[in-house]
Amino acid sequence: MFVGQTINQFLIEKELGSGAMGSVYRAKYIGDDRRFLKELGSNLAVALKVIAFGLSGNEGAIARFEREVKILKQLRHPHIVQLYGTGRYRQTPFFVMEYIKGSSLDRILTTRTKIHWEDTIELSKQLCLALQHAHEKGIIHRDLKPSNLMITQENELKLTDFGIAKDVDLTALTGANNTIGTAAYMSPEQCRGEKELTSKSDLYSLGVVMYELVTGKKPFVAESAVDLFLLHVNGEFVRPSRLVPEIPIWLDTLICQLLEKQPNDRPRDAQTVHDALEKIEEKISAQQSVGADIANARAVDRVPINHQLDEKDREAGRLIQSGKRGKKRRKKNIPFYRKGWFSLVVAIVFFTGIIIGILTLFAPDRPEKMLQKIEMAKSAASKLRALENYIDHYGNREDSTTESVWVQYRREVAIILEKAMLNRYNHPAMREKAEADYVQEAYEKLMKALTEENDGNIDTARKIWMELDSDYSNNSDRKIARWGWLAHLRLESLVELTATETKLKKILIDAYVDEVEPETSNSFEHSAVTALRFEDIGDTFAAVKKWESLAKEIGNSAENRIWLLLAKIHVHSINSLKTVIAPEDRIDLLKSRINQAKEWLKDSANPVQRRQGRNLLRTISILYEHEPKELAQLSKQAATILNDPKAKEKSKSP
Repeated sequence: MFVGQTINQFLIEKELGSGAMGSVYRAKYIGDDRRFLKELGSNLAVALKVIAFGLSGNEGAIARFEREVKILKQLRHPHIVQLYGTGRYRQTPFFVMEYIKGSSLDRILTTRTKIHWEDTIELSKQLCLALQHAHEKGIIHRDLKPSNLMITQENELKLTDFGIAKDVDLTALTGANNTIGTAAYMSPEQCRGEKELTSKSDLYSLGVVMYELVTGKKPFVAESAVDLFLLHVNGEFVRPSRLVPEIPIWLDTLICQLLEKQPNDRPRDAQTVHDALEKIEEKISAQQSVGADIANARAVDRVPINHQLDEKDREAGRLIQSGKRGKKRRKKNIPFYRKGWFSLVVAIVFFTGIIIGILTLFAPDRPEKMLQKIEMAKSAASKLRALENYIDHYGNREDSTTESVWVQYRREVAIILEKAMLNRYNHPAMREKAEADYVQEAYEKLMKALTEENDGNIDTARKIWMELDSDYSNNSDRKIARWGWLAHLRLESLVELTATETKLKKILIDAYVDEVEPETSNSFEHSAVTALRFEDIGDTFAAVKKWESLAKEIGNSAENRIWLLLAKIHVHSINSLKTVIAPEDRIDLLKSRINQAKEWLKDSANPVQRRQGRNLLRTISILYEHEPKELAQLSKQAATILNDPKAKEKSKSP
């Protein structure tokens, strides 16, 4: 988008990467500021990070962007990317960083699979120094992973991307109990959504990175973020030395210490890890020196490792090999069919045939045939029976096919139980008492989790579901384990809930950027997007009504429960903040918003604000078109201003 353009005094040469929050470009400084030229030296290349164009008016995105700048300003270390300065280009914020000529560690891993343990020690020492510097400033990175580690051509490590780092002396931008970071590298306390993280969370992530470097594998791998969360919290990993036997035992032990579940069981700080790595190098060096001395020692000085056989040894060997040979007495030959053993063999063959016939008659189908029945099942009930039949006969097999059947079976059982529990929950008379074959404690926790969900307290519900999953999923009794399987299903739904909200916001952002009406794929999506648009305007009264209408439309449907929970969350959030406006205040709100849009349209030097003004007018004209009289008149007023030829002029891209 910016390549070839000049932003302030920087010529954009190449896009280095982009994400949801913004893009990073390689640029060349073409200004004449002596202090800046002195800092850059002979290399005038810099990295320019620009916020995503569609987020330039998003307060949350701007706050996060500015927060990264504030954190980088505090950090001055040879192994942390350096911040040079900040600026704005046509109201779009950017900041200038040190340009790293090299590759990210994740790209290196794609070509080399794993890193030799000696190189891992060297890179880890540098990373520890960077982390110690940040931690001493009260900054926790929270997103340590190979893609955020740059390796220069001189094999020096640079820690980057403090976008979600937390300064413990400041208020976090994210809400309590939110899990932020990349799931494969997150600490158990991050996975649990704990509010107060310490620097030891970064040490766990460091352990995951070191594990991946020396083995070429991550300690935990799963098909979903929820599964990864649970593995970090409760799972066991294979020791690195089991995968790479040649790594030193001291390094193996250190990585395992970093991956301890409890923060207090991990090393004290990053400096301690750095010092431990140096001691490991010293031990290895000393060990190699001793090995070289032994290899170079004279033959007369070496301890013999074998001895010559004496005469007694030889004699014993001759006796064992030869033995005593005596004459055997010849016996009279008897026909084989008259011998007792022949009759016994005939009897065994006869009865074996009978047994095989019986077993063949009542034997289960072969696995291939059972799998075919699973695939051809036409109803949920028949599929469950086919899955259960396979599990009963071949469930103990350790192969990918059987594991896939188990996954399907657990899910089908969980879906059936979920429907039954939602039905009980929606009938208070049934809710109070568990059936005789239910696990009482699990049932009570489940009902509490559903209540928390319905009240919009998703973080509390998530903790209860995680407890149920951990306590019951691996029980050998399937009737007990199904409570954990249901909890796991609900956790997957909550992850899907987050993804749904993200998708809705993207629909809005895309529509605002293109200045069109949002495109939705179903009635639930349309209602949710409309409610979010009311929230953006500030009409929380209309937003709550729309969310409540969506919740009523969903009712008790288990299949569409995600939309119900989304509505409950937003109603809970608006009510808890006490931001619901009175119906009679809506007219004044719209008047002020129309005036604000008009002011934005006047700013000819700011195309971003002009676009915001047009989008605001469009939203008002559409949402309030069928409202009561005065609101409908304001809708027409917004449409009239929007259709003015001057207002319709499109702003040029910055």
